[in-house]
Amino acid sequence: RWLLTSDNEFEIRILTYFDGDALKPDFEKIGVSVDCLNIPKISTLNNIVRKINLTLKYIKKFKPDIVHTQLLDTDRYGQIAAFLAGVKRRICTVHNIEQDEPMGFKITRKITSILSTQIIFVAKCAMKHYCSIGAYPVSKSMVINNAPGFIDNKFEIKEWDPGKGICRLINVGRL
Repeated sequence: RWLLTSDNEFEIRILTYFDGDALKPDFEKIGVSVDCLNIPKISTLNNIVRKINLTLKYIKKFKPDIVHTQLLDTDRYGQIAAFLAGVKRRICTVHNIEQDEPMGFKITRKITSILSTQIIFVAKCAMKHYCSIGAYPVSKSMVINNAPGFIDNKFEIKEWDPGKGICRLINVGRL
């Protein structure tokens, strides 16, 4: 919300793989476009290819400066599509610590650690855990606490030059 009310110029879009109608009106009310691919939740080879291909087409259509993914499913396919589309700033957010992760989770974390240019953890303990087991590199990692005390108007976008015009951001996630 801060990005939309700041003096900076941002165009923010959200792309979901599954139905996200519950929160869509709230986002649209504050000026964020929400698009849904409506791909079935079952992970068949066809659906995996569709997630990557349709996300790639979406990213190429809107030409974002930044792609931000959250949660394993969208990290996996969103980061691959953003990389293939040539997006220079690819950010993922890690929310949880999973114990005894299945192989698919480990593969996703490896893909994300390679393709993301920045990895945001919502807690220090999550960053400490995943960096200590080699899932993510410390050099790309940072913590932005996901807590009620977080003051969003003090968060600054440091690497965007307003002279470049509007910063376009696509968030690939789940609502």
